[in-house]
Amino acid sequence: MSPAGELFGRYHLLDTIAVGGMAEVLLARSASLGGVSRTCVIKRILPQFSRDLQFVSMFIDEARITIALEHPNIVRLFDFGQHEGTYFMAMEYVDGTDLAALLRAHLRAGRALPVEVAVFVARELLAGLHHAHLLLDHNGRPLGIVHRDVSPQNVLISSSGDVKLTDFGIAAARNKLTQTSTGTVLGKAAYMAPEQATGDKVDFRADLWSVGVVLYEALVGDRLFAAENPLATVQRVVNAPIDAPSARRTELPKALDGAVLRALQRKRDERYSSAQAMGDELTAFLAAHPVEGHVFGKADLARFLTSLEWDDDTVRMRPTHRSMRSASGADSGVPKAHDAKVEELFGTLREEPNLWTMVAIGDRYAELKRTAPALSAYRTAAAVFAFRGLLVQALCAYDGARRLLRESEAYDDLVRLGDLAAGNRRELVELLRAVDQHGLWQALQEADPDGLGSDAEVAPLTSGPAPLFGYLGPTELARLALCARVRRVKPGEIVIREGEAGDALYAVGQGRLVVYCSPGQEELVAAAAFAEGFDEETNIETGAKGPALQQAGHPDRVYLAGLADGDFFGEFSFLAERPRSATVEAISTCRLLEVGRAAVDDISRLDLSFTEPLLQFYKERVVELMMAKSPVFSLLEPHDRRALLEGSVLVDFDDQQLIVEEGALNDQLFFIKRGEVEVFRRDQAGTSIFINKLGQGQFFGEFSVLRGTPRSGSVRAMGDVSLLKIDRSALLEIFARQPRLLRLFEQTIAARSAEMKDRVHEHQRLFVGT
Repeated sequence: MSPAGELFGRYHLLDTIAVGGMAEVLLARSASLGGVSRTCVIKRILPQFSRDLQFVSMFIDEARITIALEHPNIVRLFDFGQHEGTYFMAMEYVDGTDLAALLRAHLRAGRALPVEVAVFVARELLAGLHHAHLLLDHNGRPLGIVHRDVSPQNVLISSSGDVKLTDFGIAAARNKLTQTSTGTVLGKAAYMAPEQATGDKVDFRADLWSVGVVLYEALVGDRLFAAENPLATVQRVVNAPIDAPSARRTELPKALDGAVLRALQRKRDERYSSAQAMGDELTAFLAAHPVEGHVFGKADLARFLTSLEWDDDTVRMRPTHRSMRSASGADSGVPKAHDAKVEELFGTLREEPNLWTMVAIGDRYAELKRTAPALSAYRTAAAVFAFRGLLVQALCAYDGARRLLRESEAYDDLVRLGDLAAGNRRELVELLRAVDQHGLWQALQEADPDGLGSDAEVAPLTSGPAPLFGYLGPTELARLALCARVRRVKPGEIVIREGEAGDALYAVGQGRLVVYCSPGQEELVAAAAFAEGFDEETNIETGAKGPALQQAGHPDRVYLAGLADGDFFGEFSFLAERPRSATVEAISTCRLLEVGRAAVDDISRLDLSFTEPLLQFYKERVVELMMAKSPVFSLLEPHDRRALLEGSVLVDFDDQQLIVEEGALNDQLFFIKRGEVEVFRRDQAGTSIFINKLGQGQFFGEFSVLRGTPRSGSVRAMGDVSLLKIDRSALLEIFARQPRLLRLFEQTIAARSAEMKDRVHEHQRLFVGT
């Protein structure tokens, strides 16, 4: 079924590109990536992988590294994480084709690729690999990245002649998982280096072998090692003699034989010393063999693709999306900045539209003490973020203006931002007329002609208001923003640490972070997965126990989640007043909005209307999470749990006050927000029999409510208690739509009731025994 129109987290899905054994590849569009419209590719991991904690941890471990790979010959990873239990990567969309389709088309036509095309593609691949192989971490240590799956399917060629290598993260995570759990190796056997095929440790030279195989096949127009099955293919990789390419295709220049055969040396010490060394040799070949009087390049590759006639059953060229094209700045009405750095930033904005580049322009103007254009840049970026419904990003983008203005002026600005309705272009234009006198809105429209430059309606990015901030009125938003702190953190910096007190909650304005916890028992790891910025609906099954879940490079951690622009984290421990259950570490430079407990308490005292949005946030981020972990309420779909909470109300009880009386008929169940309660029964003599003590985060009263029977026990407050009261009628509406759920609830409650009876009998035995 086509996903067109489906909203997947921050992304609008447009079409299915491909479906494989591990993921489905989807065309998507988002305005959350830098606040402008961007076409991208979503690789959505299939459910059996998303439920395996071992795979999830490795997937995130690799993604946190590969998101740092920024090179013209590598498909860029924009985002990674999970939505409602499904893990994904958001990647750069490359129009055009892949090398596998190109080779297949030529094979069917009975010919090989032109020599210059094959050599140019291989040279570009090597440039991307060299960048990856040399990448350092934030402490200057080599990361030791190896792709492990260089093959024609993973080589994309755009209509403009760009060659890009894809699938770093997924290939490496899959390879790690298989080696860890079974001792076997996954990948495309025909392109594996011998050491990889036999399960030995691999380094960057395995990628050079793979490029050698790809180049060999592109030159001769035939497979090198492929056999009737994977085992036979591996045997050929390890043992089969390798003829020179010119022996297979006599018209090939013999000058290429040496380069190809050196890459295909079975002893890796005899291969090239680096991807750059091999690339330099191919560059020299291209220079020595000009085509039509010049060295073959990108433009020539683009013309070659345009000249091809694709067979009906061959994968055709992927279409170009106009929004990907950078706008020309030749006719721009934006005034000259007379500063090289500002001009460079405007060039970047035109080439790759991004509101954070507009913020960087504001930062540069502020450095130059040019306050007026700096304020225009900050206000414009913040307004457009708010127009997109991205309030966290808007507040972080506005931070530079806060530092240049008096508090009263900043308050007025923030109220105007809070008044701006998401998606209302007329209101946006009116606001920008008031705050931008330097042509910066025009620059954004020119850079993003099919998005911000279009009068088309903007679809909402989410199905509801932004968490917390989206429920605030303009004045409450302004007050909270002025009390919050925009914190800039560097890669490798720990923002919150497992076990510490949760005295602040955070929202990501810009950047990427990872969530991890200490390895331990399965239950502890899975429980931590629900907290500190991790989506509440995830259902994780561990694929291994204890040490098997530890990362090879990080034996002290299990990765749980990735965080990106707009995500909240730390809110569970903050709202539930519990210690942090996981650590959050930045993997890129980040802007974070930090809201401390003192600020929330101060605003709540000054403005009683603030308590309602805060309660709504508590329901979304804490109560719904606890419902998802409840044996009873976990049977409901996420949207049904949310609907159940919509009508819940907060009630307070004093110490020893009776909340539920045994034998009474009531239509409410309760969730403990703060404090503790005692559950008890009375025997025939009227003696109180203690059954249980319940605390913060627990439910009670659900059995009687669901069955419609009198209460089987009494509940009283132990100290001051705050409870969320949920009405039975909301549950009955859900059961009326889904009768199957009622049967599941009855089965679960019957099992829980039997457990309670056993507990009561045990308490009675102990009581009588004393």
